Amino acid sequence: MRAKFLVESVTQHSSGSTSVLLMAVREGANDAENAEFWKATPNGKLEMCITNPNAKNSFQPGVYYWLDFVLIPDNQPSIDQSIDNLDSLDKEILFQMIKHLNDKITELETVNTSQRDQLSRRVQELEQFQCECETAQEYERDRS
Repeated sequence: MRAKFLVESVTQHSSGSTSVLLMAVREGANDAENAEFWKATPNGKLEMCITNPNAKNSFQPGVYYWLDFVLIPDNQPSIDQSIDNLDSLDKEILFQMIKHLNDKITELETVNTSQRDQLSRRVQELEQFQCECETAQEYERDRS
């Protein structure tokens, strides 16, 4: 399931955290696509307080985002499990994404080189993101 949201505001706090407010797109606010999303979700709000240094600067007012809702199977670890399990889950998700993209690159070996190059760049970006996440997690563990 997918929704389309607009960043309404970004607030930097003295504590170092950042608050981001996203609202569901409005009918006629931008284009026909927004009108279609407005029919399905005429009102919606997501407010987040972000402390992750890699994520808190990613949001800018006026920028649109897709919000994808994916059902978590019953056998997935719950949020209240230990932080070690959550760290493993984050890494596993990243590894699965990288593996999936590598599989797609292999499929495209004989196809459009432009698409293959785009996927290859995306794999590199995800690998870099994974390293940054692991570094941030190590930093947080060291601070504790």
